[in-house]
Parts: sequence; structure tokens; C-alpha cells
Amino acid sequence: MNFFVYQPEYLFSINTIFSPLIFKYSGDMVIGLLGIIVCLVILIWQKYRGRKFSSQHIIYVCTLLWLPLFFQFFYSNIIEIKNTIFMINKSTQEQMRWRSCAIDFNQQLGGGLCQVSKFVELVKKEIPKGSMIAFASGSVSLFPEYYLISDYNITTDYSKAQYILLYHPLENFNLAEDGRLSTIEVEEQGNKIIDKDFLGYFQVETQINPQMVIFKRLTP
Repeated sequence: MNFFVYQPEYLFSINTIFSPLIFKYSGDMVIGLLGIIVCLVILIWQKYRGRKFSSQHIIYVCTLLWLPLFFQFFYSNIIEIKNTIFMINKSTQEQMRWRSCAIDFNQQLGGGLCQVSKFVELVKKEIPKGSMIAFASGSVSLFPEYYLISDYNITTDYSKAQYILLYHPLENFNLAEDGRLSTIEVEEQGNKIIDKDFLGYFQVETQINPQMVIFKRLTP
């Protein structure tokens, strides 16, 4: 059983605490089945013993069955408060960044979520507002898109983009010496690089690492 074990926050559990496990089964299911059995016993007792149970008795039973889930919820929240109380006087931006990094660490996302605010600040610094930008497809690229959509025109068509942004992309990109930017595929045997789609002529506007790059289209 894992009752009273701290459950950190994940992307798929924001503002939610999952049910604990009871002998490898969900606590919700076990307690629910136990509640059904108890209700059946009450009904049988009522029928064959002639004793009547009020709705209040049912409420008492449900409350008792619910208490383990409440204690798990209470315990996880106490630990969460203990872990985050030092952030109470920090700015909203710092609190958001810390929460994102905590989720990133707990879910082992490799920094993709933790670095969102840093990349958003970089984009706002390097790219004029109102520019047409395109994000390379990525598992967490929707997060920087969300923070930039009010200031930029975001497209999925690379041919229309003034800037192409890589943020932990799923595809591989190659920028040739002459400025030709292409998506590429690397064969496992022999590490042979094959160009897939030519995207146009670009230059690196700024780069934090190979996973966080801003390409600017070169004018003819």
C-alpha cells in the first residue's frame, strides 16, 4: 500500500491528487467496492432482520470510507506547502518558473518545461512584435506558443514564417553554410544524413543550445 506517500505534481495531474494504491489496486476502486458490499449487507440485514437504517447511517458509512482518501489528500497538501512556502513572497513570474521546473524535474522532461520562460523572454528580446513565427513540432512547444500568441502571428506553414523557432523539436534541422535550412533524417546505419524538406534560406538569429534556436529568414 502507498497511503500517506507524497504525490508530486505532474503535467497530467495539475491541481489533482491521485488515489493511493491498496495492494496494487486503485484506492477509489477498492473503497467503492467496499462501499457497495457494505450497502448490500445493510439492505440484506434490513430485509431479513427487520431493522431499518436511515439515510444518516448511509452517510456515516460513506464518510468513514472516504476518510482514507481525505487523509492522503491532506498529507500531500501539507508536504506541498512545506516544500513551497519559501516562494510565498516571490514574484508571480518566479513562482511560475519554480512550479514549471518542479513539474519538469518530477516528470523527467529533460528541461523542456523548466526553460519555457527563459525561451519566451529570449524571443521577445530578439524578435519584433507582430512578426510571423513558426514553431518546429515538439512535445512541449505548445507552452512557449501559449505565452507568445498575443504578441506574434504564429503559423504552421514554414514558407510564410519570418522566423522558425526550435524548442525541443521532434525533427532534426540542418543549416548549410550557404544558409539553406532543411529538415533532415539521419539513418541509423552509417549516420547518413538525408535532406527531407527545404525550408528556405536562414541564419541563426540566436541560440541557447541545439534544442533552443531562433532562425531568421534571409531576405532575397
